[in-house]
Amino acid sequence: MNIDEIRQLNNADLSKELVEQHKALMNLRFSKATLQLTNTNEIGKTKKIIARINTVINERKITAQLNSGIQTIEQDGSSVEDKDGTSGT
Repeated sequence: MNIDEIRQLNNADLSKELVEQHKALMNLRFSKATLQLTNTNEIGKTKKIIARINTVINERKITAQLNSGIQTIEQDGSSVEDKDGTSGT
């Protein structure tokens, strides 16, 4: 699963996929501990997928926070310069 596929998922699907990947990682660790895991690269791949999902979730949180901050400023009708006491000159 690459980053483009992850970004196409909505928030509910992202959280669902995150849980599934954590379960898969746990199963891979158990397989490794019992010496049944033949491809040890799968553990690293699964960790990278989890990191990508977490990155997209955090990007969306930051974007939502920034958008809510911009909307608050627009609703006030003032600019950022006016709030700190300085004008543009």
